[in-house]
Amino acid sequence: MDKVNLPIGVFDSGLGGISTLAVLKQYLPNESFVFLGDSLNAPYGDKEKSKVIQLSKNVVNQLLQFPVKAIVIACNTATSAAKNELCELYPDIPIIGIEPALKEAVDSGSQSILVMGTKLTLKLEKFNKLLSQYSSNTDIYRLACPGLADLIEQDIDDTDAIDQLLGKLLKPFLNDPIDSIVLGCTHYPFVKDRIQNLFDKDINFFTGFTGVAKQLEQQLKDKNALTNSNSKGTIEFFSSKKDNNGIQRYKNYFEFAVENIRND
Repeated sequence: MDKVNLPIGVFDSGLGGISTLAVLKQYLPNESFVFLGDSLNAPYGDKEKSKVIQLSKNVVNQLLQFPVKAIVIACNTATSAAKNELCELYPDIPIIGIEPALKEAVDSGSQSILVMGTKLTLKLEKFNKLLSQYSSNTDIYRLACPGLADLIEQDIDDTDAIDQLLGKLLKPFLNDPIDSIVLGCTHYPFVKDRIQNLFDKDINFFTGFTGVAKQLEQQLKDKNALTNSNSKGTIEFFSSKKDNNGIQRYKNYFEFAVENIRND
C-alpha cells in the first residue's frame, strides 16, 4: 500500500481516546484509522511516569506493525509523560499528542478556569509550565479526578456511580465563578453533559480535539502523506484486553462520541 493510504494510529490508556478519534474522523473523513486501547492497563493516570512511558512504548511498537503513517496519542497522561521519549525513539513518524486545552480556554477570554485531569497529568512538568504561563491574569484551578476515568472505562451507563463521584469532586467549585472547564482527560468528554448538569449556569468546555486534528493534518501535509482517496476511510479497533465484548464496547463508545462530541 502507498504510504499516503496507510492508516493513522491512535492510542489511549483505554477507550477514552475514542472521543478524540471521533473528532479526528470528522475532521479527516477520508483517512483510515487504527485505534488501539490499552484497556488491560487502564487507567494510566494513577501510575508512575516511568510505567506510563513503558506502556506507551509497547503500544506504539504494536501500532507500527500494521504499519501506520502517523500516531496520535489520544491520552493526556501519556502525552505528558511519554511524548518526548516517543518522538526521540521514532523520529521518522509524526507523533501528535493531546494535552489539556488551557491555552484555548485562556484565549477565549475565560476568567475562571477549572482544569479536570488525572493526578499524573496535573503534577507533571508539562502541565505546570502551561499553568505558570497563563495563571498571572486568569484564575485557574486544578482538580485531580481519581476514579473518574476508571468508572467511564467500566460502564458509561452507570449513571448513579458517575454522578455521585462527579458531585463529590465538583462540590467545592459549584459556587465559584467558574466560566470554563478544561477536560484534561479524553475519558471526560463522555460525561460532559453530566458535569454541566451540576452547575446552574452554562459552562464553556475545552477538550483540545481541534488542535490535535489541525496538528495531524499539518504534519501529514508537510510529509505529503495526506490520503489521495476520495472515499470515506475505515476504522479498526483493537484492545490489549482480551475480552469478547471489548471491541463491541469500543464501537458503541465511538457511536456515542460521533453523536455527542464535536470539535471545540
